[in-house]
Amino acid sequence: MGFTDHRLGTRAWGPHLPDASIEFGPFGRLDGRRHTSFVDPVALSVATLGGEAVQPDSALLSRRRRGIVIRLGPRSYLYRRIGFAREMLEREDRTPVASLGGVLGSNKMAETVDAVDVALALVMFYAVPVTVMS
Repeated sequence: MGFTDHRLGTRAWGPHLPDASIEFGPFGRLDGRRHTSFVDPVALSVATLGGEAVQPDSALLSRRRRGIVIRLGPRSYLYRRIGFAREMLEREDRTPVASLGGVLGSNKMAETVDAVDVALALVMFYAVPVTVMS
């Protein structure tokens, strides 16, 4: 895990992990748009799959549906906050992929994940803090 030059993007890589990146980092976005918002789509990629992460307008009004929708090639995910400080990545059908336990919970990864799911979860957990999804 790490950041790109000038900390404007986040990357994940490894011997058993496909390269993954999102154009969002602790010091801004590669496209220069507002850093704390996913209202404007953010580009991301995992292996040969390209896509974007965006927070839909309808999610801003509903705390229950609030999250970041990720479209990655033919796959769709929802990255959202659950509880006080827990983050979760789910597939389009709401089956869990991975979750961070927050302050008192445990971190979990579903048994059905593949390498793309793992790489995407790592880059999202590392790049996008819970406060961005508030």
